[in-house]
Amino acid sequence: MDKNTVIRHLLSKSIHNFKIETALDKYRKGKVSLGNAAKLANLNLWEFIEICGKKRIQLDLSEQETELGIKIVNNLDLTSIYSFFPYLFNFKSEQKK
Repeated sequence: MDKNTVIRHLLSKSIHNFKIETALDKYRKGKVSLGNAAKLANLNLWEFIEICGKKRIQLDLSEQETELGIKIVNNLDLTSIYSFFPYLFNFKSEQKK
């Protein structure tokens, strides 16, 4: 890689990280909602929630948002998720005798 490419890459990564940190700070202080913070960080909602978890930032969800999340989780087809991400599940399949 040439010098200019490296500089562009580092600058782009720094801007991306700055947007995430700014969004996290605004969310932590209650200045923006979870969804708006994700948009500020140029991330989808699930990516932003994951970062909040890694940074140990408590999610401040309304009762309506919590109920919606529970409905979504209850409607998930875990068999299809398991087929794509078997390492996420820690159970053993039963063997037929």
